[in-house]
Amino acid sequence: MDPANYENLKNKQESDNPLRVLKREQVEFILKAVYEDPVSGHLGERAIIDKIGKQYYWNQMVADIRNFIKGCDACQRQGKPKTKELLYPIKITQPFD
Repeated sequence: MDPANYENLKNKQESDNPLRVLKREQVEFILKAVYEDPVSGHLGERAIIDKIGKQYYWNQMVADIRNFIKGCDACQRQGKPKTKELLYPIKITQPFD
């Protein structure tokens, strides 16, 4: 039987929390909701796959997520940082300093 015919699919990582199997027309809404959420803030590919994979499943999920991220206008404009700078701790002497 095709898993797409099931409304819920068994979650291998959390057996108490079944995965919601999405229809093709629901995929773009979920991708936008998770990826463009102000709290999530355009996380990387692996983080989005993990985050969506905890709640949802659909055929070709990983490929769809990768294509969505590659097509993100904001991420293409921003790009990856070209240099890695060292972090310098700031000494704090009192609260609200």
